[in-house]
Amino acid sequence: LRRDWSSDVCSSDLSNEWLKHENPKTEELRKFVRDFVLILINTGLRPKELRMVKWENIDKEDNLIRLYSDETKSGEPRSIPMVGPIKRIIDKRAKKRVATIVKKTRLNGQALKEPVTRTVISEYVFHVRGHKAWELHNVFREARIKAGLPGKLIHDFRRTASRNLIRAGVPESTAMQITGHKTNSQFKRYNIVSESDKKEAILALESRFNALKKTSERNSSEG
Repeated sequence: LRRDWSSDVCSSDLSNEWLKHENPKTEELRKFVRDFVLILINTGLRPKELRMVKWENIDKEDNLIRLYSDETKSGEPRSIPMVGPIKRIIDKRAKKRVATIVKKTRLNGQALKEPVTRTVISEYVFHVRGHKAWELHNVFREARIKAGLPGKLIHDFRRTASRNLIRAGVPESTAMQITGHKTNSQFKRYNIVSESDKKEAILALESRFNALKKTSERNSSEG
């Protein structure tokens, strides 16, 4: 069984852990993928849903990412607040909306001194040369092996987001509205309790008992 991402390393460090192994020449690609991954971790969006997000889905007035019924797996619309790191990344992507595409580098068999290019404005938030971003599995596969995490899948970030929402004290019904899980049974498949979770629970119980014991002893001595 695969361990969950969040049981290995905190979400804010995770993308750096495997992306730092990429070739420095692909710095722009690394930034692109890091932003993509951080959105997944902070929203629980499915990778395919995020690749399909267009600027028409971005509601700047209400600071929301709006997904319509034909854009979600459940077939139900949902909205995700753009706050914190999500808003910062979306604002950053807005500056990357314009793309320059190289159309021609040679003419009549001869290399051109300056390539022929054209500028496009992409309708997608995460785009590659103006078009919808490709599947990131190949980029992810190489990086996860170099990072020593060969069993991880990019879809696992959805599980990480689900667990982190519950750990943060977010009500299950609200968390499901964010991640787009249609039923409690679906959500619980992602919100798996790990051995570390159970260990923390026992330690928390012990801490509470010790605090109650000290309070009782203090009251007895004062009486």
